[in-house]
Amino acid sequence: MKLVLAAALLAAAAATLEYDSSAYASPVDTAAPDFAPVTSSDWCSIPGLAIEKEEQQIGHYSYGARVTYGSRNGTIRCHANESHKKQMAHVFEHLSKGKNRPGLASITVDSFPRIERTMMVKGQHCVLTTWPVSVSLKEYVRSMTPARKEKVLPAIVVQIISAFNYLESIGFYYHTIGPESIMIRSNIASEVPSVIVADLHQIRGEYGVLQSDELTTFRQGNELETFENERGYRPPEDYGPSETVTVKKRIPWILGATIYDALTGMPPYGFTKSLDGITPWENGKLEKAMLELQASGNNTYPPVEISNVYLDELVKTLLTCNPQDRPAINKPDWRLVRNLANGSGIIVRLGIGATDMSRMIGLAARTINPFARN
Repeated sequence: MKLVLAAALLAAAAATLEYDSSAYASPVDTAAPDFAPVTSSDWCSIPGLAIEKEEQQIGHYSYGARVTYGSRNGTIRCHANESHKKQMAHVFEHLSKGKNRPGLASITVDSFPRIERTMMVKGQHCVLTTWPVSVSLKEYVRSMTPARKEKVLPAIVVQIISAFNYLESIGFYYHTIGPESIMIRSNIASEVPSVIVADLHQIRGEYGVLQSDELTTFRQGNELETFENERGYRPPEDYGPSETVTVKKRIPWILGATIYDALTGMPPYGFTKSLDGITPWENGKLEKAMLELQASGNNTYPPVEISNVYLDELVKTLLTCNPQDRPAINKPDWRLVRNLANGSGIIVRLGIGATDMSRMIGLAARTINPFARN
């Protein structure tokens, strides 16, 4: 009886609710004891939670899955290192404090996931995040005509860039994104779709501490594929020879590759399209191609016909081979972004410069005193 009781207590402790958004830390991996792997069966006790797609696991120290939770979509992220959970809680705590940049789309806390609960499962720290029902960008455009894609993509791209700049205003940045990171919702009140950048666990930084443009991270070219790290989307520098890459130059390439995929049905590298469908390259070919891009500085991806000159120019700019010549995600070509926003149907936030403010003050003075001289 004592053994049965002890087992029951241990099982109950394995899924203990433990939400605490008061602490944060940078998610630096450390050695962890050998845990039993987390599996889909570990979530059966949570009402309303259904596992939709599990990620490929790397050892027993992490777990990821896309889920539905009640009437919302979401993800579960688990890691043996508690700092991953604390970082997510730290980001979530401050998301509402971001600032919108004039000329970009208005971003709110609803443009990102929210934390529903945190749990301990088999010794791992797990976080359940959710967002409104939506589909990935890849799925959203899959059945669209080329003309329709070019109509909806400008508004989507402007919102993504706006979300990145919103985060940067409070000291946060995305470590990486992928085609499964960009979620799209149809807007009942407008034809313009709404964007949610889904991967809260990929946001790094510390609230109120602005990050240097030279901030680096470890390259990820040879890592196992995940939702955020899929074949064909990573930049050339991810494949060496340096062990580190510049974060704010890495994300633009991934965004460019994601837009290219939305237009063509596949990323710029890593796959071949034929009458039989789309097939992945053989092992080693992608890495070789990326190293050749670094050496030559010239892209060799199949050309795509884009009638929108601003969208076409943006894709080519984002897919610049040399990261030194590639614009940082917080410093895109604002002319291109502004022109993309114009005519897309998206409502941008208007800025008020010093000259405009002076005119407004003068107008107010004349309103108060109609006899005031100009």
